[in-house]
Amino acid sequence: MRLPQVVGKTPNPHTLLNFLYARISRSESFELWGSAKRSIIDVEDVAAIAEQLIAINSVQNTVAYIANVVNYRMVDIVHEMERVVGKRAVYDVVERGSEYFIDTSVMLPVLEKAGVKFGNDYLEKVIDRYYK
Repeated sequence: MRLPQVVGKTPNPHTLLNFLYARISRSESFELWGSAKRSIIDVEDVAAIAEQLIAINSVQNTVAYIANVVNYRMVDIVHEMERVVGKRAVYDVVERGSEYFIDTSVMLPVLEKAGVKFGNDYLEKVIDRYYK
């Protein structure tokens, strides 16, 4: 199984959201890749989807991607983190980064049974859950 940016409770300062939270909380400057987009998924949703994929034997001898079906612009991720922290981020936008395609076709059939909904408020809910 292949995973994107997984969000959960971890002391690892090198995860994307922990990095952003720390920099914004401490008013430290960072570079924001203006063209970058990232798929953000809750670790609990990864577990629920993986459990369903294993149960129906759909991932045997294959590579399956478990990821959000939406890639978020980095600036939108930063804005959500600013909202939670209650501070404006200090950053310089650099024209770097890109969006990458993630083939989620293997996991799509099990989303409902896994209880996972990638709605318009998914990013907000995940950030609130772990950083508020």
